[in-house]
Amino acid sequence: MYVIFFAATLFFFYNFGTLFIPLLQRMSIPSGFYSAPTSVIAAFCALLFFFQTRNKKQFLREFLFTIIAWAPWLIYLTYRCDFNDRYSLQKLILMFLSFGYVLMFCCAFHKDKEKFSRYFWVCSVAMIASTLIYFFFKHSVPVLHGYRFEGRLSIQSANSIGISRSFAIGALTLLVWGRFSYWIKIGLCLPFFIGMYMTGSRGPAISLLIIIICHFLWINGHNKLLNWRILLACLSLIIAAWTVDVFFHNQIEKYFSRGDKRGMYLQSGRYAGAIETWKEFTSAPFSGVGLGKYGKPGTQIFSTVSQSKKNIEREYPHNILYEVAAELGIVGAILFIFLLRPGPWMFDFSNKFVLLFLLCFLFAMTSGDFRDNSGVFIFGYIARFNRKYFSAE
Repeated sequence: MYVIFFAATLFFFYNFGTLFIPLLQRMSIPSGFYSAPTSVIAAFCALLFFFQTRNKKQFLREFLFTIIAWAPWLIYLTYRCDFNDRYSLQKLILMFLSFGYVLMFCCAFHKDKEKFSRYFWVCSVAMIASTLIYFFFKHSVPVLHGYRFEGRLSIQSANSIGISRSFAIGALTLLVWGRFSYWIKIGLCLPFFIGMYMTGSRGPAISLLIIIICHFLWINGHNKLLNWRILLACLSLIIAAWTVDVFFHNQIEKYFSRGDKRGMYLQSGRYAGAIETWKEFTSAPFSGVGLGKYGKPGTQIFSTVSQSKKNIEREYPHNILYEVAAELGIVGAILFIFLLRPGPWMFDFSNKFVLLFLLCFLFAMTSGDFRDNSGVFIFGYIARFNRKYFSAE
């Protein structure tokens, strides 16, 4: 049952569903409803988990606390939503879907904590590895609004950033799952690193590197030779980076700057996004400009990059904190913090799900919007469940 549940809930989150888009199209399922069948299956499994849960008192208590944490956030989003604006409405609907998935994971987790954890890692590795293999043989240049994003690769209609994120999660999953040697795991992750490089997306690769370094330092934190190991590791990395740069300088330069002399930060539009966020936040600091109203009207996401992209409107700042501040203001920021229910669980690296949460949070700080960053909310709650109830036992 857990295999079916995870296959359904993570079907599109890991971009595994892109492998089946031709089949879904043949079934005459509208493009906006591809996830409907898997969501129904996941909900059915969650319902069965609820009836099979032995400690219903514990489950209902956590279920109620989750609803209480989400209710103010969802009510405020509904209040700030423009129901006549398609993008604003999409963001609201996705947040309600994320809430539904959190409740489903709550049901699955409390049914059997050990099986939940065991099958989660197995299904994650299997699904992302399948996506990676498909990507190696069926990749293509993504097209958005008629513009070909040269230098990036993807599969089907999926966003290359989303594909790269899946590979980053797959690599991290391999690193924390199983009892292999750490360096053997790094070797097994090599295909995922290659996949991330091929997508041309920089944020997921940088985010994964940060998490790997933090995880490595944590697992060696009680080692008396840690300082020497860190020193040797840093020296080795410097030598390796210098060697790679000597032989692959042009490829590395192209990967990070994409041929733009202004550098990665300016070329990516992140600086312009930060400036726009500040303007919109100061214009409505208390309640924000409204859900999905960032950069409207007038701002163009690629106005300084290419004339052919000028018709693409900036819809989000590629940073979840900027997005909350600009669109929802101080009230939204407070509710966002309350929603995540921060605490010591966020810094417990022995909890493997915390690493996934932190990785998704770094994703959310570098690209995408609420629609793309549901992993922050979902993995955040799973990590908190895992620490709270496994620690209690």
